[in-house]
This record gives sequence, structure tokens and C-alpha cells, in this order.
Amino acid sequence: MFGIPRRYSHFIFGVIQAGLTSLIAAGIASFPSPNPVQFFSHWLSSWLVAWIAILPVVVLAAPAIRAISVALTRYVRRVSGDVRFWPKADMSLCAAHVRYRG
Repeated sequence: MFGIPRRYSHFIFGVIQAGLTSLIAAGIASFPSPNPVQFFSHWLSSWLVAWIAILPVVVLAAPAIRAISVALTRYVRRVSGDVRFWPKADMSLCAAHVRYRG
């Protein structure tokens, strides 16, 4: 679309995620404004400050968050596309230990 190399996609993700998160948080914080004009002016100014403040945190913290999420989860090896094994099935009570999708 814009021609930005794919290797920078994590930075683009961080910019979009920080912008969206700070936009929503600033809107919630600005909600008690007495009139719509004051709400929107306060919302936009506080969003810009929040985005500038949170952008470096998101971009720098993303690799650490990804590493933590990988450490807390496990990889599940998929067998063929239409068969799943149930390793915890009690074989004495089950007729089969595979399930076919079809």
C-alpha cells in the first residue's frame, strides 16, 4: 500500500496500537466535559500528548511482551488438516482416538 518494507511491520503495528489505545483512553478521560466543543478539543489535545508519551513505550516493550507471551504458551503440533488426536482420551472407554472433520 505505502511501500514500507515488511520488516518494519512491528513498528507500524506499534504506532497504530498506541494511537488507537491512547485515542480511546483520552476519550474516556475527556467524557465528563460540559459541552461537545470542549469535549472534542480536550480529547484531541490529550490524545496527542498521550500518543507521544505511549508510542516509545509500546514500540520498545513489544519485543519483551512477545517473548513473555511465547514463554507462557506452548506450541501445539498439528497433525494433518482434517485429523486431530486426543492424547488425554481414555482408550478403554473410547471407540477411537481420532476425530475426522468432514
